[in-house]
Amino acid sequence: MGDGHGLTSDRRVVAAHDRFLHLATDKDSVMSHWKKSFPGKYLQVSDLDTPLVATIASVTNENVGQGDNAELKPVVRFTESGVKAVVLNLTRAEAIEKHRW
Repeated sequence: MGDGHGLTSDRRVVAAHDRFLHLATDKDSVMSHWKKSFPGKYLQVSDLDTPLVATIASVTNENVGQGDNAELKPVVRFTESGVKAVVLNLTRAEAIEKHRW
């Protein structure tokens, strides 16, 4: 559906988004990712501003989640201080296996 100006509703959103980006100035403080406002116990993609190289100290099964939503999942911990643990899923486990030494 058009808006009478030759733009579909999807294009209007993109156009509005582009205008917003052009209005930002150097004086504006822009957060790199909204999830950084809600830090978690485990490492997330939003925590990675640069590639991370770390040494695996252990992999253990831990209850992840709260209450009835808690599930037993593998969790990787690292020897480097300040590096959060990572909850493994299939994709992350395969990535670690692919890049192991």
